[in-house]
Amino acid sequence: MRTLLLNILLINATGAYGQSLAEMDSLVRAAGSIRNSNQLAQSRQLAVAKGYGPSALFVLAALFNKEGETGIYSDCRKRNLTEGEVAMIFADGIEWMPYATLTGMQNCTLTFCEDNLNKIEYYFGVIHLIGVETFQKRYLNWLNGKERKRYLKEERRLRGNR
Repeated sequence: MRTLLLNILLINATGAYGQSLAEMDSLVRAAGSIRNSNQLAQSRQLAVAKGYGPSALFVLAALFNKEGETGIYSDCRKRNLTEGEVAMIFADGIEWMPYATLTGMQNCTLTFCEDNLNKIEYYFGVIHLIGVETFQKRYLNWLNGKERKRYLKEERRLRGNR
């Protein structure tokens, strides 16, 4: 019941962007043609998702709990990724996630997933340990929170885009 309510709230929170849930789901499923997760960062599907901009993050968050297995092999996890994990990689590819804040685990070295552009893959074990729904809620709180707004404002300032 809680999952259903969360998904309804997520879809409604996207407003006019609600129709893109099917589009994002389609992109995530289409990424299944990619054989290795290392290739996701340069994929056409992620490029299309990025084109939707930051509002796509809310739609992708609604897909985090999709359990369907893809054909995308993760060298980090030594298994195929789920559709929800691909949605997480896409969201992280659009806008960096504060891993320690969202998972409660800090890793400064990331030696477990060397040479992998999808840094979030390192945290999939922790995400499943705390529960995907818990991670999803924390992520939505981050997206709507003041801390993210301050971070984005500072990032724009540093890049010269006031």
